[in-house]
Formats: sequence, C-alpha cells, structure tokens
Amino acid sequence: MTPREIQELMDLKGWSRTQLAAALEMCETSIYRWMKRLQQPTGPASILMRQWLQEARDENAAGSRK
Repeated sequence: MTPREIQELMDLKGWSRTQLAAALEMCETSIYRWMKRLQQPTGPASILMRQWLQEARDENAAGSRK
C-alpha cells in the first residue's frame, strides 16, 4: 500500500496512526515508517489494510447513494 492509500484508510475510518497501529497490533513506529516511505507494509498487515480500505470505500459509496 502507498502512503496515500494508508492515509485514505485512516481518513475513511476516522483513525489516527495510533488507532491504526492498535488495530493491526503493531507499534506506531511501523505506521510512521510506512507513511514516510521508509518501509513498505507486508504480510498480514498489508492484507488487512487493503481489505479494510476496500470495505471503507464500499461503505462510503453506499452512504453517498442514500
């Protein structure tokens, strides 16, 4: 995931870096590194964030159609 996608996820969910880190059961430093392009999210964290982002996009789109 790109930093832009991670930010979109946090915006759609209303999450801070701290909340995202808690949801992933990771340290906030990892989120910081992803946002600064020092590292790429991998493994389960990447899979979960992609799933959450798609779900949040779908929910946002459904809310917009109402």
